[in-house]
Amino acid sequence: MCKLIELTKGHSAIVDDDDFDELSRFSWYAMGSGSAIYAARYAPIEEGGPVIYMHRQIVGGNPVCVDHANRNTLDNRRVNLRAADISRNAANVGLSASNRSGFKGVVWDASRELWRADIRVNRRRFFLGYYGTPEEAARAYDARALKEFGEFAFQNFH
Repeated sequence: MCKLIELTKGHSAIVDDDDFDELSRFSWYAMGSGSAIYAARYAPIEEGGPVIYMHRQIVGGNPVCVDHANRNTLDNRRVNLRAADISRNAANVGLSASNRSGFKGVVWDASRELWRADIRVNRRRFFLGYYGTPEEAARAYDARALKEFGEFAFQNFH
């Protein structure tokens, strides 16, 4: 089972029953970061201050990144959290606000009048081909993302 921890600005975080009592000892707030909202708290210097994110406190240790598998940054159940490196964490990011194709890794190439598929792996961009439809290009992206990132891969088609 899970419980909710109330945050500021009308938000709440989902946590496992087993973590609820420990996490409830603190005053958590909703912290915006880009388009995402995270549960955070102010931390004293001995805890590394100034801010501790709820998902990092739950996972513990010192992973480079903590990935939210379902991309809901307020779902802090252990089943949804996994340690990740920067590349894998970035692989699970969804569509950017400026995306116009409706698919990750797909852009319209006006000079060729075709859809282009690209993927970024370890900060390098790889060209995947030109396609007649955005759906075809998205499927090419999905196949390569799965090969490169496994369970961390964002998939346009589930």
